[in-house]
Amino acid sequence: MQPRVADFLKLPIDNIPQFMVTVGNGQTIQCEGHCNDVPVSMASQ
Repeated sequence: MQPRVADFLKLPIDNIPQFMVTVGNGQTIQCEGHCNDVPVSMASQ
């Protein structure tokens, strides 16, 4: 999720070693951290 979304939701962002992530549109972005204890749900098609 974007850092501004985490900030809006008041979720703490933990620092981690940076790495690259490929997102749904094929673009590669740099990961800046992660939020612990946030459930993730993905819909199937």
